[in-house]
Amino acid sequence: MVTLFQEVFLNLFEYKNILITGTSRGIGKDLAKIYLKKGHIVFGCSRKNSNLKHKNYNHKKLNLNNEKNLESWLKNLKKKKILFDIVVLNAGTIDRSFLIEQKNKLIKNLIGINLYSNIVLIKSLFNLSILNQNSSIIFFSSISTIFKNPGTAIYSALKKAMETIIKILAKELKYTSIKFMIFKITYIQSQMSKNLNYKYLNELKSKVKINNLKNTMSIYKKIDEYSKKNKMKKISIFQDQLIK
Repeated sequence: MVTLFQEVFLNLFEYKNILITGTSRGIGKDLAKIYLKKGHIVFGCSRKNSNLKHKNYNHKKLNLNNEKNLESWLKNLKKKKILFDIVVLNAGTIDRSFLIEQKNKLIKNLIGINLYSNIVLIKSLFNLSILNQNSSIIFFSSISTIFKNPGTAIYSALKKAMETIIKILAKELKYTSIKFMIFKITYIQSQMSKNLNYKYLNELKSKVKINNLKNTMSIYKKIDEYSKKNKMKKISIFQDQLIK
């Protein structure tokens, strides 16, 4: 029988394998730092090299649009007997020009990074059996799926499509103990948020009461809290309060 002390000790020192896409900057990088500080092992990928240096951080320079390289990376991790406890689908890209102004090549790139690469990644994780039995899959969506602002047509549509895929996937995998979470992110204090247009930011704050998801630490706490619950819902959706 495990004593209370032993249970606390195991919880304190039990590390997890975390996979995060898009870790070169922004939320992905900040979230990776938090997990590393907590003693976990993080596997990150991005199109650029990472300046994140830590003994438990493993970075792969990878264009998620390159399906062959993505699958090759995951197969190499399988050979090393890596099993992931938490997978964070964070990588994404946006172009705020109007739809009729966007080149077809740009649209294909947006579809590849925001939608198709996530589908390939999820399928590979299951097909290669590199997920732990009680793992959690987290998708970072956007509040733009609700606002439908000009200049976000493709981005918002792709985020909404991924939300639908995650919801249906949760139903299709109801026989497993895999948990799913969707974060409809409004505004997070990060390196990338410094580049936001002030007019857009003020408009955003007039529509949403930003309380629950105000920084990366608040997201980490939600993931940590819900991934530990044995009787949580198959899928949980988090977003800030909309101002009506």
